[in-house]
Amino acid sequence: AADATAAAAATVAMSSSLAAYDSVSRHAPLPHGSIVRRNVEGEWFLGEITEVDMDDLDLPYLVQYVDGMQEDMSHEDAVQWMYFNPAAVGASAAARDDTEGEEAAAVAATAT
Repeated sequence: AADATAAAAATVAMSSSLAAYDSVSRHAPLPHGSIVRRNVEGEWFLGEITEVDMDDLDLPYLVQYVDGMQEDMSHEDAVQWMYFNPAAVGASAAARDDTEGEEAAAVAATAT
C-alpha cells in the first residue's frame, strides 16, 4: 500500500511539473527555423518560421511553406501547429534516424 501511495504521489508531481513546463513553453517565443505542420481542409502543409517580429503582438511569425506559399501566423497558431522546435530538442534532433527528424531537416534545408 505504501508503494502504491508513493507511486501515485510521484505521478501527481510529474503531472504538475509537465503542466508547468507546458504553460511556460506555450508562452516562450519560438525561434527561427521552427517547423510548423498545418492542416487546412484535410490537407497538411509543412513550413518554417523564417522571421520573428516580437513587436507585432498579433502576428509575430512569418511562415514559409514548402509549396512556396507564406503567411503571417499568431503565436497561438504557431504553438498549435508546432512540429519541430530546434530550441526545445537541440541541434542534434535533425540528425536523428527517424522520419520526423529527417523530414524537419529536409524542410529546414529547403526553406533556407
